[in-house]
Amino acid sequence: MSLEFTIPKTAIYIQTLSQFTANFNTPTGGKYDFNNAGNVNKKVLDLLSGSLYLITRVTVGGNISQEQYLGNIINVPMAKIQYQSEAQTVYPYPIPIVQFSDGLEAVSWFYSDRAGESLSMSLDTGLLNQDTSLIGVASVTLNISLTVFQITDGGYIQNWKGSNQQATIGARTTNTAPQKFFVGIDR
Repeated sequence: MSLEFTIPKTAIYIQTLSQFTANFNTPTGGKYDFNNAGNVNKKVLDLLSGSLYLITRVTVGGNISQEQYLGNIINVPMAKIQYQSEAQTVYPYPIPIVQFSDGLEAVSWFYSDRAGESLSMSLDTGLLNQDTSLIGVASVTLNISLTVFQITDGGYIQNWKGSNQQATIGARTTNTAPQKFFVGIDR
């Protein structure tokens, strides 16, 4: 089963890629630690004021095999997606990176109503061990990609705003997708 969305044909498809690195022995001896400044608030996407955005999928991969990754997790890395200027999260909770995935459905609608706003991602938690399969691997990199649609169609945005399911930058964020006009389930 997958979710289907009716969005305007003029919607712009955007595929992002963010890389997060954990170096061996830094800052935690004998471990790969994602808790470092280079993994915090990485700019993912500049947002256009007056645009509606739909994140549909999160894809995760890395420079080691999934078996190596799973066999060495001590603390699960957690991805936070947020608006950079306010550090307000897009999802109510961080996304746990428990395995590599190709197209995990993780739907979020949000509206940008401020100039100069951007979307950022942090992966500032997570600790991996080094078993024999990782000896000689200086760092572990996780690649996290978002599938995003940017919608600028004024009529569509007005219908979305009228659905009372809007998520906007600021205190009004609800992180829920409109159910009737915007989402259908494909069985």
